[in-house]
Amino acid sequence: MALRAALRAAAYRSGALALHHRQRHLHSLTAAMFHRVLPAAVFDRSQADPDYTLTTDFFAAIVAFLRRHYNLVSLGDIMAARERRARLPPRALLLTFDDGWRDTLDHALPILRQLDALAVLFAASRAVEEEGFAGGRMCWGGRCGRDGRASRRCGARRARATTGACPKGRSARSIFCCAMARLRPGGARRSWRPLAGVLHVMQPATALSFPHGRYDAAALAAARDQGYGLIFTSDLAINPCPDGWLGSDMIGRIAVATADVAGPSGRLSPARLAAWMFLRPCVPLAGAPAERR
Repeated sequence: MALRAALRAAAYRSGALALHHRQRHLHSLTAAMFHRVLPAAVFDRSQADPDYTLTTDFFAAIVAFLRRHYNLVSLGDIMAARERRARLPPRALLLTFDDGWRDTLDHALPILRQLDALAVLFAASRAVEEEGFAGGRMCWGGRCGRDGRASRRCGARRARATTGACPKGRSARSIFCCAMARLRPGGARRSWRPLAGVLHVMQPATALSFPHGRYDAAALAAARDQGYGLIFTSDLAINPCPDGWLGSDMIGRIAVATADVAGPSGRLSPARLAAWMFLRPCVPLAGAPAERR
């Protein structure tokens, strides 16, 4: 492990990793996957799952790194490339969030504003349909306690959102494109109206993320039958985009967790993050699940 770490650090310091990335991923789309972002003190008090939670400082460092090495794009940009209306820029990257935690708005959003970055959030549909989903912690639009935990009055069902294309603007209400729709095999899909004053989204729903990244041929067929043009998975893969066009409706994503990219000090290791992001296979997904996280 020590030898591997030393080789990785040397490759990063020499610029070899960055050169490899610039050449190999010139025509590609990388999707980074996040879940929760909390201040360090709240992280410790709330006993958040470290596999799915980043501190605010750690997340800010990751986004700053990604902005240096990629061209950040929106969900609308990706849909346009899929429909061959507009090409993606070189080394395109989409920031995505899963679940729909309140702290995505409270803590991730200010960082994205500061760094002029867009993101798309896939909110769990049950979180807005059922009171007490996931122990009441899914507080999209609800009231949460100061320690990051939800109160029993969390108004999860009051939140409404749909999938849509993020506009080009960078206003506070348009940084997030909230993607949420319920997949009903053999039936019509269901979508919700946006939460006024928080999200700027457009109807109808055009993309979905499979829960836990799990899918099979039947799930893919159901999603396509219901008209979803983009299907996000948890396959650890970079998506090829020859000449800027996205050839597949399936998009692999790279989950970013502290344990995978932190150095011995606990802070972000740029060398580890570079290796984690740059050395993934760049392959189209063909419906068979690949390596997952």
